[in-house]
Amino acid sequence: MKKLKIVLLAVAGLVILYHLMFVEIKLDNSKSINHIGPPDKMSSGYGDYFLFRVSKVDWENSVFIPYIRIPIVSFSSKSEEYLMPPNIVFAEHAVLFRWNYYKLRQKIKSELLEEMSRLDQFEDIEYEYDEEKMQLNIKKNVGWSKVRSEIFYNIQDKFDLLSRLYPNVGGICKEKADAENEKFGMLKGQLEADYDKAELDLLNKLLINKLTKGNSEGRFDLKDTSQIRWTETEGTLNISWLDLRKYSQISGVMDLSKFKKMECVSLEGLNLLMLQLPPALRYLDEHSVSHCKKIVRLELPETLEYIESAAFEGCSGLKEVVFKGEAPEVRGDRLLFEGIKNKVKIYYDKSKKGWNDKYWEQYELVPVKGKAVGRDQQKEQAEEKGITLSEALKEELTELGKILKKSKKKAPENLFQWDGIRLNDNQTAIKRLDLSAYPDISGELDLSVFEKLEYVSLKGLKVSNVILPESLSYLDADSFKNCEKIQQVRVPENVKEMYSPAFAGCKSLQIVIFEGNAPDIVGNSNGHRVDDVFGKGMEKVQIYCKKNSKGWVESCWDKYEKVRFE
Repeated sequence: MKKLKIVLLAVAGLVILYHLMFVEIKLDNSKSINHIGPPDKMSSGYGDYFLFRVSKVDWENSVFIPYIRIPIVSFSSKSEEYLMPPNIVFAEHAVLFRWNYYKLRQKIKSELLEEMSRLDQFEDIEYEYDEEKMQLNIKKNVGWSKVRSEIFYNIQDKFDLLSRLYPNVGGICKEKADAENEKFGMLKGQLEADYDKAELDLLNKLLINKLTKGNSEGRFDLKDTSQIRWTETEGTLNISWLDLRKYSQISGVMDLSKFKKMECVSLEGLNLLMLQLPPALRYLDEHSVSHCKKIVRLELPETLEYIESAAFEGCSGLKEVVFKGEAPEVRGDRLLFEGIKNKVKIYYDKSKKGWNDKYWEQYELVPVKGKAVGRDQQKEQAEEKGITLSEALKEELTELGKILKKSKKKAPENLFQWDGIRLNDNQTAIKRLDLSAYPDISGELDLSVFEKLEYVSLKGLKVSNVILPESLSYLDADSFKNCEKIQQVRVPENVKEMYSPAFAGCKSLQIVIFEGNAPDIVGNSNGHRVDDVFGKGMEKVQIYCKKNSKGWVESCWDKYEKVRFE
């Protein structure tokens, strides 16, 4: 009898000790196993807290075998193989050390609160958390996305786990949100990622104030694949292709350089003056820039792989195309510059491959080194050849001779002694240039080679386009006087002062693009008022100025329409 009592007391003691040391958690479904299972079984990291699991086992046909990494393994005498949960044997309960039970509850609860804090990044979601009821109440939610759904699923998982550890868990309450806003979850299944907000803002800036009010064509549908296509990058939708052809009102300066995943764009026929293409551009098709008649110069990024042969068709103002990468594949049997009367120069990086192919021999190619493109080209070539500064001056005089040959009037034999130029103090470069003695010079005039030029006079010239040097410091009243054919002028950033009227008699002038702040306006000796910036009757001129540039609030600029660009 004593032995029996001792055994019973020992058993009772073990039962009491068991309840003091261990606690059992009920598992409601097989999905829960993956959330709180061992680390090697798709666990969320909670397997370390478990001692073992209790499962349904066919005791007649299988033998329970302990295993080091997997809490439950049963051996079936029928199939003579091991059955491992959760795939075959489904656990109903998990047994934990009691102190691990409390630690696990606190761990999951902390993770829940941390996950809920991620909702704060969305301005259109309003929520509150009832700590006592352990319930998340969503008051307002608009739209759905991959990022948002991931957060909500993670929160739901945490509530599911806590329901095994706490008797009354409220979970997520969305009923009010669904009733208040029908858009909740509307985009789920249609769009599985967030739009790149920065790119949407840029797109909006491209279209704002460009479209006619009330015009049905002014509507832009982000889900219309005929206008816009997207590529997903780590849960974010970036614009990969954009078609703006039907927005004929868009004009002036367009900067697409901040669309980081855009591989193709269609701008056919837009009234653009300057265009900066996206850095990830892969190809130019026949609609990319064709019939953009006012673009003078285009720079094509290194990523360009191929071009449709009609890509530049109708670009009547195009003078220069700069290729920064390898020679692209040209598709089609037409000339790249078909229909363009002027001869377009192609600048290419001679360190890149493909430019020796026979196809390119039909075009006027200008090889440059590395970054030596556009306005810095002559300087880079001079450095490459080891030309001294005095030799650089000879280069400038040679270029000047080419310019004067455009006139029927005979140029001076010794340009160095010509009074139409003035050299800088060191006599190493041209500082001032007066071409007014050659009024029949026409077409395009590229002065970017004159790197130290501070002043220029083109009075009376019949030029249609002028590229001014970056070194230019001011515009005189005679700088463009009576240049009747010029339609647009780009004023470099370094120009700080402009005499009025700087463009008197420029009857065709429509646009002046300022790269820097508004220059100070100075009245000339003939008594012209300071507010006659461009000249009498020139109020139609549009000013294009950078968004962050200053000085445009002065009254002398009030009469002119101003267009801001990035």
